Amino acid sequence: MRFAPIMPIQAFERFGEVSDCWMALVQHLHRKEYFNFFRRKVERGDTVILDNGAYEQRLTSSDRLNFWVRNLKPSVMVLPDVPGDFVKTLRHSWDYLDKYGLPKGTEGMMVLQAEDSKLRQFEVAYETCPVKWVGFSRLTKSYNPWMVWPQQRDGFATHLRQEGMWRSELKHHALGMLSGLVEELANLKGFESCDSSAPIWRGLLGYSMTDKWPNYEFQVEAGPEASNWEMAEKNLSEVMEACHGEGGSRESAQMAR
Repeated sequence: MRFAPIMPIQAFERFGEVSDCWMALVQHLHRKEYFNFFRRKVERGDTVILDNGAYEQRLTSSDRLNFWVRNLKPSVMVLPDVPGDFVKTLRHSWDYLDKYGLPKGTEGMMVLQAEDSKLRQFEVAYETCPVKWVGFSRLTKSYNPWMVWPQQRDGFATHLRQEGMWRSELKHHALGMLSGLVEELANLKGFESCDSSAPIWRGLLGYSMTDKWPNYEFQVEAGPEASNWEMAEKNLSEVMEACHGEGGSRESAQMAR
């Protein structure tokens, strides 16, 4: 499994070669340095996933999202979604595809959602996914009728396999890490990639992946307090090694050191 780092601009020089898979946040593309970094990655042939900003509640209009998709030409774009809302996510994703389509060379990713964590809604969204990528949010929880506790996304993926519903023709992506738990990565069997700001952002602020995290909001232009490069490198190495354990690149894991 490949890891797509999310990082502040100040980390581009230090960590700009640790992967061949990247996550760009659409709400920051108006910054020239930010846009140019990912444009160079696209031109080099790396996988660049463009996030729509819904999870961070940075709402971007469909027209504006289409503008940046056409200009950046990412490998993958996360279609408009509404966290936790099954119906609106399907409608917004389909409406976007009907109105704008996807430029040549860009594939779409639909994010799985469900109201009240209803298992059948996850299944329907998965079964009817009209694009080549499917995104599993770190908030994904699904309830089986015979279970008291909800399954996280790794459990839902296991459920799909057990029921013979796993669509091997799709590319599966884990959106964010579950509370920064490196251990979860080892359970994401069959996933193409995972993204997170956790290893670099937490590290720059002096937190390891196991430290209690105060949930400081990610800043794309961080201040001088975000300067613990040693911890950021350590965190990133741990995450890349965990991803390598699920089929990631050993070279990528070593580059993080």
